[in-house]
This record gives sequence, C-alpha cells and structure tokens, in this order.
Amino acid sequence: MARLSLNHVSKSFVEKTVIDDLSLDIEPGQFVALLGPSGCGKSTILRMLAGFESITLGNIQHGEMCLSSETTHVPTEARNFGMVFQSYALWPHMTVLENIGYPLKIQKVSRNERQQRIQNVLDIVQLDDFKDRFPSQLSGGQRQRVALARSLITEPDVILFDEPLANLDRHLRDSMEMTFRDFHRRTGATMVYVTHDQAEAMALADKIAVLKEGQLMQWSTPEDLYLRPESEWVANFIGQGSILRSPPVVPLQRLNQADIEGLLQRLDEHSDSGRLLVRPQHVDLNTTSNGLIGTVKESIFRGERYDIYLVLTNGDLLHAYHPTPLKIGQTCQITLSQAWTLTPNHED
Repeated sequence: MARLSLNHVSKSFVEKTVIDDLSLDIEPGQFVALLGPSGCGKSTILRMLAGFESITLGNIQHGEMCLSSETTHVPTEARNFGMVFQSYALWPHMTVLENIGYPLKIQKVSRNERQQRIQNVLDIVQLDDFKDRFPSQLSGGQRQRVALARSLITEPDVILFDEPLANLDRHLRDSMEMTFRDFHRRTGATMVYVTHDQAEAMALADKIAVLKEGQLMQWSTPEDLYLRPESEWVANFIGQGSILRSPPVVPLQRLNQADIEGLLQRLDEHSDSGRLLVRPQHVDLNTTSNGLIGTVKESIFRGERYDIYLVLTNGDLLHAYHPTPLKIGQTCQITLSQAWTLTPNHED
C-alpha cells in the first residue's frame, strides 16, 4: 500500500470554486473521515479521488503514481479503488454471492479463484449464512455488509465511502459502526469516509478533515479536534460546549480554574474579544465557591444525565451536565475547571 496525497487541489464548476487549495496526506492503512456540513465539498473530494471528477488545480498522488493533475486523469477503473455508495447499488436480481462476485466476473477471474475470494470476504463481513438470499430478503445492515464485501473483493488499495450509514436508523447505525471498525481491523485497508455526522466520524476515524465551504479548517485526530480545536468555528462544530467571551487571550492554550476565574473577573475592565471553549463536563454546579453565577434556562433529561443550560450575568449561555434536574429560573454558583482559548471567528 502507498500514501494517498492531495496536493493544493482545487475544483471549480463554471466560476464557482467548491474545493479551495486542499492538501492532505493519507497514510497507508489509515481510516480518514471527511467531515463537514452539507455543501462543504466533501463528496466532491471523494469523487475526485474515485476519478469521477477531474481536478482544476493541483494533483492527487497515490505513491509514485499521479492519479489526477491539470493535464493527467487516470480513469476510475485503473485506480484499483473500491467504493461503497449511500444507496448500496446492489443488483436486485442477483443473490448476495452473485453481487459480491460480480466485479471478479467482469475481470474474468477464474472460477476457482473467484469462489475462494468470495468466501474470504463473506467470512470478513459474516454473511456466509445469507449468501443465497436476494437483496430484498436482507435487512439494511445486511445490505450494507454486502456492499462492503463487494468493495473488498477486488483487493483495492483504497476504499471510499459516500455517507454509507445515512439511510439507516440510529440503532442500526451504532451497530454498523462496530462492523466498520471490525472491517478496518480485519482488512487493514486505507479508507476514506464521507459523513456530515460528527459522532460517526469521531467513532470511526484515525484522522478527520473538517471542511467548510471547500476549505480545510482542521486536519487532526478525533481527540485533538475535541480537546484542541484551532478556531471558534471548529469548536462550535465539534462536540458539545460553550463559547464564552473573555478579555483578550493567547489562542490555543489550556487554562485551569484559577486562570479562568482571573480572566472572567477582569471582563468588565477589558475588551471581550477573547474566546474560551468550555466543555460541559468541566462545569461544576455543586460548588459553594464565589465563582460565576448562572440562571437555569433549560433542564433536559437525557437518560443517564440532565443537560443544563444556564445564562450567565453577562448574557453568555453555558452548557453543563448534572445528575439531577434543576428548576428553570434557579440560580447556581458555577466553577469552571478547564477551558481552551480559541482564535475568534472573523466576520467578512
């Protein structure tokens, strides 16, 4: 396997730029997610990787081979990439076995080798007991596994996923996330996974490219995105948390309780151009210290906890977790044990 690299890639349709100067290095065997809101360009990136779309500027390299540039375009069938579509794209008149083996039949692989490779991928996706069924006789999760097996049968260098769980209900999506993780461990294949669901991306990927309007906002591990977002926009997009105003701060620094209290006590004396990210697990509402004061705006039952939303005296909204419900309008003393300083959004 080889590194997959996008080098200063841009894509324009007529006069609209949908991907703007994107650079990513995807290492062999990595599971990478392309994450962002609708219209951010993530599916366009996948289509360029697959060879369905040409690029406008830059190049895409797979090892020593240039797949796409301003003058080069290797066709889809010559890239040895597998793809799993949102719709699964299964042949309704073919059995599971026939659907999985169809790519090898097109490649004129011998019958004996075809049967062996089909059996191998059936074992990987645990569908041997269903190999004689038609797609209409399968559940959504089983059809998804057929699509996974078919993408794997040609032993591709890279497997591309276009929002493959979007059509499944939440319970089945949770189950399929476990299937994807197991699938990746078993195969060791390089995987590029498009999704707008941050929980999916965080659960599955080794690294995540967060995109906004065709631009790369951050390229990091799930842990880094959550704990160390590089901008206010990423902090708002990834995970739950509150953005609080503060006096000017040095961005991308971890603050402890004393640091936070010192900053917020000086808020009336300084500009409020600073921004602090506070995750709800770092908010203590059981404090008796002379910290912040907040008024409960919402108390929402989530099963294992309550989501509490409080309005601070300066009008900022703070999200906290609490084991019991609190009354709307109740006043709480608050301690913030940890915060992360941010680069503020800059409006045009």
